[in-house]
Amino acid sequence: MRLLSTFAAAVLVAAATQASAETYSPDPSHTNVRASWTHVGFSRQQLNFRTVTGTVDLDKSDIASAKVDMTIDTSSIDTGVAALDDHLKSADFFDADEYGEAHFVSTKVEKTSDTTATVTGDLTIKDQTHPVTLEVTLNAMGEHPMGQYMDYYKGDWIGVTATGTVKRSDWGLDMMVPAISDEIQLFISTEMKAE
Repeated sequence: MRLLSTFAAAVLVAAATQASAETYSPDPSHTNVRASWTHVGFSRQQLNFRTVTGTVDLDKSDIASAKVDMTIDTSSIDTGVAALDDHLKSADFFDADEYGEAHFVSTKVEKTSDTTATVTGDLTIKDQTHPVTLEVTLNAMGEHPMGQYMDYYKGDWIGVTATGTVKRSDWGLDMMVPAISDEIQLFISTEMKAE
Protein backbone atom coordinates (compact mmCIF):
# COMPACT_ATOMS: atom_id res chain seq x y z
CA MET A 1 0.00 0.00 0.00
CA ARG A 2 2.83 2.38 0.88
CA LEU A 3 4.53 1.60 -2.45
CA LEU A 4 1.30 2.38 -4.30
CA SER A 5 0.91 5.67 -2.43
CA THR A 6 4.51 6.61 -3.19
CA PHE A 7 4.00 5.81 -6.87
CA ALA A 8 0.78 7.84 -6.99
CA ALA A 9 2.50 10.80 -5.34
CA ALA A 10 5.35 10.61 -7.84
CA VAL A 11 2.90 10.60 -10.74
CA LEU A 12 1.08 13.63 -9.32
CA VAL A 13 4.33 15.54 -8.83
CA ALA A 14 5.43 14.71 -12.37
CA ALA A 15 2.08 15.80 -13.76
CA ALA A 16 2.18 19.05 -11.81
CA THR A 17 5.70 19.76 -13.03
CA GLN A 18 4.74 19.04 -16.61
CA ALA A 19 1.62 21.18 -16.35
CA SER A 20 3.63 24.14 -15.09
CA ALA A 21 5.57 24.35 -18.36
CA GLU A 22 3.90 26.31 -21.15
CA THR A 23 4.79 26.58 -24.83
CA TYR A 24 4.57 30.10 -26.24
CA SER A 25 4.56 31.21 -29.88
CA PRO A 26 5.25 34.72 -31.22
CA ASP A 27 2.37 36.98 -32.23
CA PRO A 28 3.28 38.06 -35.79
CA SER A 29 1.76 41.51 -35.30
CA HIS A 30 3.88 42.24 -32.24
CA THR A 31 7.19 40.55 -33.01
CA ASN A 32 10.17 42.48 -34.33
CA VAL A 33 13.71 41.27 -34.96
CA ARG A 34 15.94 44.19 -35.86
CA ALA A 35 19.61 44.32 -36.84
CA SER A 36 21.62 47.54 -37.11
CA TRP A 37 25.10 48.46 -38.28
CA THR A 38 27.28 51.48 -39.10
CA HIS A 39 27.61 52.60 -42.71
CA VAL A 40 31.17 53.84 -43.36
CA GLY A 41 31.04 55.75 -40.09
CA PHE A 42 28.53 58.25 -41.49
CA SER A 43 25.22 56.74 -40.42
CA ARG A 44 23.54 53.82 -38.76
CA GLN A 45 21.26 51.60 -40.84
CA GLN A 46 18.90 48.85 -39.82
CA LEU A 47 16.74 46.06 -41.12
CA ASN A 48 13.71 44.26 -39.79
CA PHE A 49 12.85 40.61 -40.30
CA ARG A 50 9.08 40.56 -40.74
CA THR A 51 8.46 36.80 -40.45
CA VAL A 52 9.51 35.01 -37.26
CA THR A 53 8.17 31.67 -36.05
CA GLY A 54 9.04 29.20 -33.31
CA THR A 55 8.44 28.40 -29.68
CA VAL A 56 9.58 29.16 -26.16
CA ASP A 57 9.00 26.43 -23.57
CA LEU A 58 8.81 28.16 -20.20
CA ASP A 59 8.25 26.93 -16.67
CA LYS A 60 7.55 30.09 -14.69
CA SER A 61 8.95 28.51 -11.53
CA ASP A 62 12.20 27.48 -13.24
CA ILE A 63 13.32 30.07 -15.79
CA ALA A 64 16.69 28.37 -16.28
CA SER A 65 14.94 25.35 -17.81
CA ALA A 66 13.44 27.44 -20.63
CA LYS A 67 13.98 26.28 -24.20
CA VAL A 68 14.00 28.64 -27.17
CA ASP A 69 13.64 27.51 -30.80
CA MET A 70 13.07 30.33 -33.30
CA THR A 71 13.23 30.58 -37.08
CA ILE A 72 13.58 33.76 -39.14
CA ASP A 73 12.50 33.90 -42.78
CA THR A 74 15.44 35.71 -44.36
CA SER A 75 13.36 36.63 -47.40
CA SER A 76 11.26 38.83 -45.07
CA ILE A 77 14.03 41.46 -44.78
CA ASP A 78 12.69 45.00 -44.77
CA THR A 79 15.02 48.00 -44.68
CA GLY A 80 12.57 50.43 -46.23
CA VAL A 81 14.77 50.55 -49.35
CA ALA A 82 13.80 47.98 -51.99
CA ALA A 83 17.22 47.89 -53.67
CA LEU A 84 18.95 47.26 -50.34
CA ASP A 85 16.42 44.56 -49.47
CA ASP A 86 17.20 42.78 -52.73
CA HIS A 87 20.95 43.04 -52.16
CA LEU A 88 20.73 41.66 -48.62
CA LYS A 89 18.61 38.74 -49.88
CA SER A 90 21.12 37.98 -52.64
CA ALA A 91 24.03 35.53 -52.58
CA ASP A 92 26.29 38.40 -51.45
CA PHE A 93 24.63 38.20 -48.04
CA PHE A 94 21.79 35.92 -46.84
CA ASP A 95 21.20 34.11 -50.16
CA ALA A 96 17.53 33.80 -49.25
CA ASP A 97 16.63 31.83 -52.38
CA GLU A 98 19.12 29.09 -51.51
CA TYR A 99 18.90 29.00 -47.71
CA GLY A 100 15.74 30.86 -46.75
CA GLU A 101 16.03 30.69 -42.97
CA ALA A 102 18.11 31.63 -39.96
CA HIS A 103 17.59 29.33 -36.99
CA PHE A 104 18.32 29.91 -33.28
CA VAL A 105 18.19 27.17 -30.64
CA SER A 106 19.05 27.89 -27.01
CA THR A 107 21.70 25.81 -25.28
CA LYS A 108 21.75 27.54 -21.88
CA VAL A 109 19.52 29.92 -19.94
CA GLU A 110 20.95 31.64 -16.87
CA LYS A 111 18.55 33.63 -14.69
CA THR A 112 20.15 36.93 -13.66
CA SER A 113 17.21 38.49 -11.79
CA ASP A 114 13.47 38.01 -11.37
CA THR A 115 12.89 39.53 -14.81
CA THR A 116 16.17 39.02 -16.70
CA ALA A 117 18.22 36.16 -18.07
CA THR A 118 21.22 35.50 -20.26
CA VAL A 119 20.31 33.14 -23.10
CA THR A 120 23.07 31.40 -25.03
CA GLY A 121 22.30 29.45 -28.15
CA ASP A 122 23.37 28.33 -31.60
CA LEU A 123 22.52 30.57 -34.56
CA THR A 124 22.61 28.93 -37.97
CA ILE A 125 22.81 31.06 -41.12
CA LYS A 126 23.71 29.61 -44.53
CA ASP A 127 24.53 26.23 -42.96
CA GLN A 128 27.08 27.80 -40.60
CA THR A 129 26.42 27.60 -36.86
CA HIS A 130 27.98 29.80 -34.19
CA PRO A 131 27.12 30.63 -30.57
CA VAL A 132 25.21 33.81 -29.76
CA THR A 133 24.44 35.33 -26.36
CA LEU A 134 21.33 37.43 -25.76
CA GLU A 135 20.43 39.55 -22.75
CA VAL A 136 16.72 38.95 -22.23
CA THR A 137 14.15 40.90 -20.23
CA LEU A 138 10.73 39.55 -19.32
CA ASN A 139 8.52 42.63 -19.62
CA ALA A 140 5.21 41.07 -18.67
CA MET A 141 3.64 37.69 -18.01
CA GLY A 142 0.06 36.55 -17.52
CA GLU A 143 -3.29 37.61 -18.93
CA HIS A 144 -3.04 40.12 -21.77
CA PRO A 145 -4.82 43.44 -21.06
CA MET A 146 -6.18 43.44 -24.63
CA GLY A 147 -8.12 40.27 -23.82
CA GLN A 148 -10.97 42.38 -22.48
CA TYR A 149 -11.44 43.83 -25.97
CA MET A 150 -10.47 41.00 -28.35
CA ASP A 151 -10.85 37.24 -27.96
CA TYR A 152 -7.52 36.62 -29.69
CA TYR A 153 -5.70 38.09 -26.70
CA LYS A 154 -7.40 35.94 -24.09
CA GLY A 155 -5.16 33.44 -22.35
CA ASP A 156 -1.61 33.39 -21.04
CA TRP A 157 1.00 35.67 -22.61
CA ILE A 158 4.59 36.79 -22.13
CA GLY A 159 6.27 39.95 -23.40
CA VAL A 160 10.01 39.78 -24.00
CA THR A 161 12.83 41.99 -25.27
CA ALA A 162 16.37 40.85 -26.02
CA THR A 163 19.61 42.43 -27.17
CA GLY A 164 22.89 41.06 -28.43
CA THR A 165 25.87 41.62 -30.69
CA VAL A 166 27.23 39.38 -33.44
CA LYS A 167 29.92 39.58 -36.11
CA ARG A 168 28.37 38.96 -39.50
CA SER A 169 31.64 37.66 -40.91
CA ASP A 170 31.30 34.59 -38.67
CA TRP A 171 28.56 33.42 -41.04
CA GLY A 172 30.34 34.48 -44.23
CA LEU A 173 28.34 37.70 -44.55
CA ASP A 174 31.53 39.71 -44.86
CA MET A 175 31.08 41.83 -47.96
CA MET A 176 32.48 45.37 -47.48
CA VAL A 177 33.87 44.74 -43.98
CA PRO A 178 35.14 46.95 -42.34
CA ALA A 179 33.71 49.90 -44.31
CA ILE A 180 30.30 48.58 -43.35
CA SER A 181 30.63 47.34 -39.79
CA ASP A 182 31.24 43.68 -39.06
CA GLU A 183 29.58 44.12 -35.67
CA ILE A 184 25.80 43.92 -35.81
CA GLN A 185 23.55 45.02 -32.97
CA LEU A 186 20.45 42.88 -32.46
CA PHE A 187 17.21 44.00 -30.87
CA ILE A 188 14.27 41.64 -30.45
CA SER A 189 10.83 42.47 -29.13
CA THR A 190 7.95 40.01 -29.00
CA GLU A 191 4.61 39.24 -27.44
CA MET A 192 4.06 35.48 -27.22
CA LYS A 193 0.88 33.52 -26.60
CA ALA A 194 0.61 30.18 -24.82
CA GLU A 195 -0.46 27.43 -27.20
